[in-house]
Amino acid sequence: EPVSASRYKFSDEMFVFHMFAHMSYHFLCGGCGIKALLDVWVMEHKMGLSFETAKKLLEKAGIYRFAEEMSKLADICFMGKPKDGLSDTLLSYIFSGGVYGTSQNKIAVIKSKKTSSFMYLLKRLFPPYKIMTVRYPSLKKLPFLLPFYWIARFFGMLFGGSSKRSFAEIKTVNNISDDEINTISQIRDFLGL
Repeated sequence: EPVSASRYKFSDEMFVFHMFAHMSYHFLCGGCGIKALLDVWVMEHKMGLSFETAKKLLEKAGIYRFAEEMSKLADICFMGKPKDGLSDTLLSYIFSGGVYGTSQNKIAVIKSKKTSSFMYLLKRLFPPYKIMTVRYPSLKKLPFLLPFYWIARFFGMLFGGSSKRSFAEIKTVNNISDDEINTISQIRDFLGL
């Protein structure tokens, strides 16, 4: 909404929606950290905005249940409310993920979507055209070079500065336990994600 000629601000509904949408994105990418829960608590208890403010937008995006549960978790963390069924599991996932998530959590989320280790590695080795154009903008003008850029990317991963990270990711993909994957599946089902 316009505030002045050159300044804008979110409406309350959009602010609340953005808060939870952004949080859910990070949550599904391996973790969102305790700061996100603190932001929810401040929004609800200091700004007077609850997840109900954006109910229609949250439902349309499929994250209403997520917002509801994150609100409960914020109250558990910062107001001493009693824990319920999955709160320990959710808090463990959030705390272990740090602010932006861990690769282990991210891989567990992806594998919880019934993706095999082989398919995960294939998608990482051969990203789609749209993702490749971000790293290699010349592909937009010359899309037929995509296979050559995949090869260049592969050799860059193998012999470049990111080889240790690439091998660590491959090791992580193969070492994720079924228990971790089942826990993530349980969390996703519980939150409706």
